[in-house]
Amino acid sequence: MRLSARRKQIAGLAIAAILVAMLAAAPASVANASTSWQYTRSGLAPLVNPTQWVLRGVRQPNGACRYSYPTGSAVVPASGWIVRTIAIDVDGCGKLFEQGAPTAFSIDGTDSIALVTDSTSRTSEVAAVASTKSAWQRVIWRDPVGVLVNAVMVQINWTYNGSTVSGGSTNGAWQLNTATQWKLDAKGLTQLYGPGSSYYRGRGTATFSNSQFCHPLPVVHTYYYYVRMWGHPNGTATRDQSSDSVDECIALHVDIESAYGQWPG
Repeated sequence: MRLSARRKQIAGLAIAAILVAMLAAAPASVANASTSWQYTRSGLAPLVNPTQWVLRGVRQPNGACRYSYPTGSAVVPASGWIVRTIAIDVDGCGKLFEQGAPTAFSIDGTDSIALVTDSTSRTSEVAAVASTKSAWQRVIWRDPVGVLVNAVMVQINWTYNGSTVSGGSTNGAWQLNTATQWKLDAKGLTQLYGPGSSYYRGRGTATFSNSQFCHPLPVVHTYYYYVRMWGHPNGTATRDQSSDSVDECIALHVDIESAYGQWPG
């Protein structure tokens, strides 16, 4: 009994140490953030139980701020999820993010927003499926006043029976603001099944450019290295993304939206 109690004490101390390390590595809280926020967004649909955090960039010799945006996969909650910037500290190279469950998604369909779509599908050899589901993720880059400059959306549709997936298809959408001279230079859409049909994954990529956005500075590029969605045998979906507008000459906002069902755009 004494040995068991000692082991529990050691385990408790180890867990406490892990929690302290995790807290130390967490993003800065808003309470410790700079107060010189500019380009504060207004009129956004509220989030349910929102939390906020600050991303700090590094000032480059040309005066631009370079950021290392968070990546990594996350399960999409049943309610959906939004991560977005709501203000930018230009002088301090900082972006204020908030995240939470959505009450509404942004609709950016206007005459100046061009839409390019694509799709791909492949049926797995696994049979005896029980249910079908869809899930999507859209990553959007916006100008200082919140107008879309470009975006990539990936939606997956898959069937599942608790142990395998099959019948997968992927839809992709690429949006760009033609009124401000953005161009779609390259795009990609791929799919795959995991080993033993253990998951279905759709992946979208893109490169956008604009020779006028920061004129007379060099051409601006926005890179979507990947926008990925996984469908799992239990009916849940996982998302991740990696995108960047390298060395921003002006402050840009970014939104990451994800949910189950059909993309409403």
